[in-house]
Amino acid sequence: MKLKKLFIFFFITTSLYAQLPENISLEADTIAYQNKSKTLLASSNVKLNYQNLNVLAPSFYYDSENAIIRFNKGLLLKNSNQQATASFLEYNYKTNKGSAKSIQIKTDNLTLNAAKIAINPLKTQ
Repeated sequence: MKLKKLFIFFFITTSLYAQLPENISLEADTIAYQNKSKTLLASSNVKLNYQNLNVLAPSFYYDSENAIIRFNKGLLLKNSNQQATASFLEYNYKTNKGSAKSIQIKTDNLTLNAAKIAINPLKTQ
């Protein structure tokens, strides 16, 4: 459950600006930004870091205008005692909805596997 919250928090912290927020670092072999469409595409050895949360992926797509992030070639999301892998993940942080395919979430005491999940977090007050 903690990993799910971290997962959601990571994607919600992505801002509406053309660039990623200062507290999220991005590294990749190739990073391309299209000013007209306000999209960023990072490919090959992508690393995203936020506090103690790390994401490794072959590619990362960020559309600031439509509030969409996408890992269409898989990802590994981890912190010190939990990790999640997925073959695909897309999340719209305006609607707070997304989906993931072939996802596995591991903690010290639990492993969850799913062919496909819908990401639709409950609103907290």
